[in-house]
Amino acid sequence: MNYEITEDQYRKIVLNFLNNMVGELNVEEMAGTNSTEIYTDDGYYYATLWIKTKNNPLPGGCKTILSLSHNFMGMFAELIPVMIPELFSKILLEYFTQKTGIEPQCIDFSYQTGEINDNGRPKVKFFVLNKKKR
Repeated sequence: MNYEITEDQYRKIVLNFLNNMVGELNVEEMAGTNSTEIYTDDGYYYATLWIKTKNNPLPGGCKTILSLSHNFMGMFAELIPVMIPELFSKILLEYFTQKTGIEPQCIDFSYQTGEINDNGRPKVKFFVLNKKKR
């Protein structure tokens, strides 16, 4: 059975998930690296923000990339079985910026497609969004 979901409905679902499961975010700069780790209030690892430096260029022309943790995406998939990658990315970037004041240029994450591959494991897709290229 197929269902249709509007952009507004999806936005509400994702924001409810983020507000209830993530809440406030804590930013912890990692000394001596070009990364910042992001945690929820209860200490759950949420993401890493990578910053382009001379010694560590980032792919796709990105100056900053918000890289979501696999565990976070797994929690999302368990509770919300619908993934609309580009819309999810935009909503999540807005939420992240609102909570931290940091505005990443790009976001990347992997998610399960709901299909099983030849070796019996869930199929995974990788998604990267560069806001400057949209």
